Amino acid sequence: MVKKTDFLKKFLKPLSKYKAILLILFMIFLIHLPFLNQAFHIDDTYFFSVAKQILRDPLHPFSFKINWDGKERMAFDFSGSPPLSEYYLAIIMKFFGESESVLHFSMIIYTIIVSLCLYILGKRFTRYPLFCAILTLSTPAFLVMAHTIMLDIPSFALFLVSITSFIYGFDKDDNFLLVCSGIFCGLAALIKYNTLLLIPLSILYSFTQKGKWDKRILYLSIGFIIFLIYSYYLFITYGGLHFSRAASFVFLPKNFLKILLYFIALSSYIGGSTIIPISLIFVSFFLTKNRLGYYIVFIISLLIGVFAKYRLGFNIAGSYLLSFFIFAFISFFYTIFRENSNIFSLKNKWVNDNIFLFFWIIGIICFHTLVAFVAVRFILYLIPPIAILFYRLLEKNLESRFINIVSIITIVLTCSLGLLVSWSDSLYANVYRDFSYRFAVPFKTKENNLWYAGHWGFQFYMDKQNFFHLENFSTLPKKGDILVIATRPEPEILHLDLMKRLRLIEIVRYTTFLPIRTMNDESHAGFYSSSSRKKFTFLPFSFSSSILEEFIIYEVIQ
Repeated sequence: MVKKTDFLKKFLKPLSKYKAILLILFMIFLIHLPFLNQAFHIDDTYFFSVAKQILRDPLHPFSFKINWDGKERMAFDFSGSPPLSEYYLAIIMKFFGESESVLHFSMIIYTIIVSLCLYILGKRFTRYPLFCAILTLSTPAFLVMAHTIMLDIPSFALFLVSITSFIYGFDKDDNFLLVCSGIFCGLAALIKYNTLLLIPLSILYSFTQKGKWDKRILYLSIGFIIFLIYSYYLFITYGGLHFSRAASFVFLPKNFLKILLYFIALSSYIGGSTIIPISLIFVSFFLTKNRLGYYIVFIISLLIGVFAKYRLGFNIAGSYLLSFFIFAFISFFYTIFRENSNIFSLKNKWVNDNIFLFFWIIGIICFHTLVAFVAVRFILYLIPPIAILFYRLLEKNLESRFINIVSIITIVLTCSLGLLVSWSDSLYANVYRDFSYRFAVPFKTKENNLWYAGHWGFQFYMDKQNFFHLENFSTLPKKGDILVIATRPEPEILHLDLMKRLRLIEIVRYTTFLPIRTMNDESHAGFYSSSSRKKFTFLPFSFSSSILEEFIIYEVIQ
């Protein structure tokens, strides 16, 4: 009887793992299928253009012209990332077509990779790997980006494959896994350069585990060699270092105030679009024994809200929401620090793991406070250590039955918020497709040209109708032509002479019943960028009933 029981336990143990993976896969398709037909959005347009160029000439991915910053020029001159992900898109487009549904469905493979890595990585650091994986997949930051064809989810997927392979390879002294880590580090760098942070992150892990230099770190040189080889290819092809050009858009001169503003934006983005803020605050408050520091963080968060109200132009609702998001993250961060500083010991594996996860977060934050702008997609790399530390705090302070209750509530709330924000963003993305098909086309005749000003998804659908993209300060439109301006996606700057020749025909406004905004100057929502030409938008999303978009249609009268 004992042997039979032991056999059943051994059989059910791997079976439960497979059930967990099946549950994750079921959730992936459940939360992604409703968004397959979402319109191409924000930077989707640029990456789609690179994929089209690859289909024309696979060896010269940046050898085409595009107006992406107000003036038409070669893509290589302002491209900020390598094109490995676009090669994947090109293959899909070649064999399955270019529709929104096809390309969005093709991106689910990256979400599956992310989920499996999160589950495996979670098993290394916590007894709740399934909850860690599901919680990460449920966050607004991940869900919104997973419904695009941008580079963030693909780079995040390879980033996780690399760091997971390194951690397990290092722990088990498995050379195969360490080689895989180096290879995927290089492949990740061929999607986005910032994934090279894998190198210092892996070095950090080796030091927290061994406390000294370990030669196994040298496996990471495989990734760096891959990066150098491709950089050399781009150099001989285009006569310039692509990495340095990309860095020129990122590492701009900054003063202390600007760095502080970026930190405020990152704190808001992390507190508002990772784990539901209520759960972060709950864990921080009830697990902090000495609450003086907790109350100090609360006061600092309120003062930041006051600063946003009177110096950055935030309204009252926006300033309160900003304070709430910042308080959620910094209080949680403070709690993690307190929990570990009291028992600091390099001989304690639990503490060493926490140090690694803690500095994983700090390193990413420090790096992105130096970039040209801040966006929610930049914090994807932070979500795994935050989710893992969340559960390590729960494990240390609560019984299993309470952890299960907290987990279910947290996941339900986080996923609900993530789906609402994704739905709102999808409604916003679809505006540009709808307008270009329903409103813009009737203004085009055989006698005139239709011009437009604006980028992002608006650019994709207007180009698809063969309309003309106006450049900054252009005076090309002639009498009888039509000019359409989308007010939100950074429209081109109009020449004064052209403005004098315009007559307003119509203003088309899009609204929605869903009171959530992801890109909205009026309510300071800036999911894809922390600032616009008009103001700082330091909220990952906002609650507002303001219009989604406003299109202004002019006729050139002279």
